[in-house]
Amino acid sequence: GGKHLVAIDFQPILPLSEQQQQDEEETIKREILPSKYNMHRDKLSKLHSHYCLCENTTLPWGGDIPPAAQRFFSPYAVWTRLSGDDGLNVLKNDVWDVFVDYLDLYIDLMKEVVVQQQNDDDDDEIKQQQNTAIQNGHTDYLNYRRANDPARPMLRSLYGEEWTEQLIEGVLFPMLSFSNE
Repeated sequence: GGKHLVAIDFQPILPLSEQQQQDEEETIKREILPSKYNMHRDKLSKLHSHYCLCENTTLPWGGDIPPAAQRFFSPYAVWTRLSGDDGLNVLKNDVWDVFVDYLDLYIDLMKEVVVQQQNDDDDDEIKQQQNTAIQNGHTDYLNYRRANDPARPMLRSLYGEEWTEQLIEGVLFPMLSFSNE
């Protein structure tokens, strides 16, 4: 008890292009939003800097992210480990503030996406390809999480294998069905 792992992020779901994969080796930051949303990306970068990179942050980097999971995190991820009474206070206050700010920015971004889609002249084939790539990204993430949920051993010890697997596969990371509408 008393330990908390926190991950708050605008999760990238699209695969990296070959150029981005090469650039990542040179620590160039991965683009998670199309350039038409640079204003939102800049706001996200400022939020991340404010909460995670400032000198007196209460949210220090939480350590290495497993290599197989790194593609599911953006450069703007809040990734920290907290423990003890101080950790609980940080969780209740600072983490909540981060969550609210990230969520508010996400909602603003989604409003802009809706406006852009209403005015978008891309042909249906391009839109379908984009939707398929996004759906594949969601499916990859859910499959990864179902197979690698770090809470599985704790849940099994508390609630048994059957209940744990039903929770992980049916509630936390269910298989999704996408319509082509």
